[in-house]
Amino acid sequence: MNTRFKKGMTSWNKGLTGEKSHSYGRSVSVATREKISDAHRGKVFSEETIHKMRLAKIGTKQSEELKKKRGLAISIALRGKSRPWASGKNHYNWKGGHSRGYKQMYQTAEYREWRKSVHERDNYTCHDCGFHGSKGYITAHHIKSFRNYPGLRFELSNGVTLCEPCHAKTDNYKAKSLTSNT
Repeated sequence: MNTRFKKGMTSWNKGLTGEKSHSYGRSVSVATREKISDAHRGKVFSEETIHKMRLAKIGTKQSEELKKKRGLAISIALRGKSRPWASGKNHYNWKGGHSRGYKQMYQTAEYREWRKSVHERDNYTCHDCGFHGSKGYITAHHIKSFRNYPGLRFELSNGVTLCEPCHAKTDNYKAKSLTSNT
C-alpha cells in the first residue's frame, strides 16, 4: 500500500475543526507552550499580517486575568500617580537634566499675541504658496531664528505666516541649521 502523499491530494485533517479535530479537548503542557513561545520570539510580521491580527481581535472581550497579565489593571491603578521608575534619570529619554527652556516661551501670552498678530497681518494665508488657514494648519515662522536672535522673538517684522509644508522647507525649521553640514 502506497501511503505517500501525492500532489493534488487533500490532507487527512483538512477542514477538521472542533470535536472532529485530533487535538480537540487536549491541553498543551507548560513545556510545550514555552517551546512554542521561544520559537515565535523575535518573529517579524508583515504589515498585512499585523492588520489581519488586529481585525481578528476587534470586539473580543478580555478576561480579568488577561487584563492583569497584560498590565492593563496596573496602568489603571497608576493613572495620575507618579511613576518613579520612568521619570527623571530612569526615563528612557533622559538628557542629563537639561531642558530646552525656550519651549516654555511658547506658552507665554506675549508669544501667543505675537503669533496672532503675524497671522492677522498675513490674513491667515501662507506667504509662499497662498494656502489659507481655514483649510488646514498654518504657523507663524521666525525669519531670523527664535534661538539665535532672542531680541527679535516678538518683533512683528521677524514673523511670516507659512503652511506646514512650506515651513518644513525653511532653513531654520526645527533647528535644521544646527544639524546641517553647510
